[in-house]
Amino acid sequence: MPKADPETGNPTPGDQKQAPSMTAIATIWNPDGNVSNQILTFFNDSDAQLGFELVDAQGPRKVSTTTATDGTKGVIRNPSQLAVIHYLQLVRVYGINDSTSGIVLISPGFQPASLATGAKSGSLAACCNEVDQLAWLYYINASNSIIEYDLANSQSNPLSLSNISPNSYLGAAFDPKSGRRYLVCQGSNNTLYRCEGSLQDPITTSAVAKTPLAVVANPTRTQLHIYYRANTSDPNDQHVRRISWSPNADPPYSDPKSLADFPNMDQFTMLSAVAASDKVHLFYVYQVDDNTRALTHVQDNWASLSAKPPSDEGGGAPHNPGRVH
Repeated sequence: MPKADPETGNPTPGDQKQAPSMTAIATIWNPDGNVSNQILTFFNDSDAQLGFELVDAQGPRKVSTTTATDGTKGVIRNPSQLAVIHYLQLVRVYGINDSTSGIVLISPGFQPASLATGAKSGSLAACCNEVDQLAWLYYINASNSIIEYDLANSQSNPLSLSNISPNSYLGAAFDPKSGRRYLVCQGSNNTLYRCEGSLQDPITTSAVAKTPLAVVANPTRTQLHIYYRANTSDPNDQHVRRISWSPNADPPYSDPKSLADFPNMDQFTMLSAVAASDKVHLFYVYQVDDNTRALTHVQDNWASLSAKPPSDEGGGAPHNPGRVH
């Protein structure tokens, strides 16, 4: 399996020809009131175009992928993150334009957002308060500062965070119980931080450099769940890690939990997650065999999530995958 440079996320020189594209993933519950239990799943395909699948959360659990068929080259930076929110009655997908480093609204339509990342940055996250119709984008600018952009009033707010890696990916979540929004990022020493505004709290030092990140808020109580890749060279232990944060617990952070019942993560995948009342739906790419990569959808049951070190494995099982190019 081709290996990725831990600092850039790109294939190492000896693997340039066989290495696949980094797969960005963004997921959100279908807001259509006439349907239920459907997850909108967005990703970049091999032509840097936006791909889409509608996933039944309770159905056959097979995630197939759609790629561009006309060979038209898209603009999505690789590697980079995608971000999706339901804002002002529209599902909006944002990405980074590789040629301009600008953040763009990819769907619906195509519209530059007048925001720019660093020349090589692929970091992008978003969260939304759907009740009050407020939304925020997070990215790293050319000065290596994390910017919080308020979509409601079109204002940019540089966050005064210290020792943040310019290569950090980002994860964001809005907590409906407390009305607060949280950002997770990675420090220059690979420490993961939970940030609220310019306040930052260390989570763990167990993450690999430039780890993919997914962050969700528990819909019933103030509790965050952070998913990431651990710093391990064991090819048989590339499982997703999960840490839970509960502010009223002692200690507030759980120990890192390996989701060992699920497939190992591919070296070229981002993470994405959505929360339900009883579980987290987690999406990433894994290596089926030497020639096949697949997007998988696994379920991490709330019953296995605790602020204390959990003793059991996350629920669910690997899903029958579709191909990812």
